[in-house]
Amino acid sequence: MNKGQISLEFMLLISIMLLYISTIILPNVEIASSAAKEVAGVSQGRLAAEKIVDTANFISLSGINSRQTIKIYIPQNASIDCDEVGLTSADINFTYVLQNTEPITACNPPSNVCEKLLRTVSGQAFQCLNFPVIGPSTPRIKIEKILDTATGTKVVINATQN
Repeated sequence: MNKGQISLEFMLLISIMLLYISTIILPNVEIASSAAKEVAGVSQGRLAAEKIVDTANFISLSGINSRQTIKIYIPQNASIDCDEVGLTSADINFTYVLQNTEPITACNPPSNVCEKLLRTVSGQAFQCLNFPVIGPSTPRIKIEKILDTATGTKVVINATQN
């Protein structure tokens, strides 16, 4: 074998490896990266909704004039809504619209829109103000239990943008 043939074979082998990397590996890395970002967004939004419900439940079980202000992060393509359910509870609904065309398993069932409905404890009147909150944003959520002449006590969930 001469040196020219070895160099040519080496360059051909390097070219095939580069072609493989650029056509197979890099697109898969981009797909995995965007899926990881989508899962992170779903998780952040779901955590924000759960934090609102947990705080509202805590305040509803506390005494009159109890209040707590929390700051949450709502990622891009996400929204959190609050709806009163009669005089007994409130629904906190988290929605995240996927930017990828592929559904992810973090959504149940897998689809292009992830939704999670969380309900506060029942037996307490709730009032939701300034909802829905749409991301990306970091709103302050003020939750307080007040005396209400119509229902006795009421928990007010008030979202304010910064």
